[in-house]
Amino acid sequence: MHSKMSHEVVFVVDTSYSLRICHYEKVLLFLKSLSDVVVRHQIEVGLMGYADEPHDISPIQNYDDEDVYKLRVSSIRKMSRYPWFGWTNMGKAIAKMIELFNFNKPKKKLGVVITAGKARDHDDLMSIIYEVRKRKIEMAAVAVGFYTDANEMAHIACSRKNLFYIAEGFDGLKASLLKLIMYHFCKAE
Repeated sequence: MHSKMSHEVVFVVDTSYSLRICHYEKVLLFLKSLSDVVVRHQIEVGLMGYADEPHDISPIQNYDDEDVYKLRVSSIRKMSRYPWFGWTNMGKAIAKMIELFNFNKPKKKLGVVITAGKARDHDDLMSIIYEVRKRKIEMAAVAVGFYTDANEMAHIACSRKNLFYIAEGFDGLKASLLKLIMYHFCKAE
């Protein structure tokens, strides 16, 4: 039986040159591993990649079929060839993420930024995070590898419990993010 959750989640995936191809593949596998939960609980999910600009944007929607969700995840392309490999413009990406949310519906909102780099548009990022807080969007930050800026990541995440560092594998991340989604966003509504 499906249970309807009253929240929206947008996964914002770094596809710039800073995310190594092996990590990119693991990020996609991780997102695909969430398919059973997304479908079973009818979680409204949006997906997007970003480098210089946000790209491969999938609007927030319900998924009734795990394969359809996995196909959407697979459509997030890695920017891997010059001149298209791109910078890590996190501020632009989070600004686009805000546009994906439907503020006419009283739903809780979660943005999950997965990155391996430092924001090239650092000043824009800091100001857009203010907008995120003002609009009451909960944020989680997932740092992949060793080249992220700890201060940026802490600023993106709403709290320490929403900040994740992945140096090797993604094994513990699924349980942690599911706990965040299922407990924090789905509790007593």
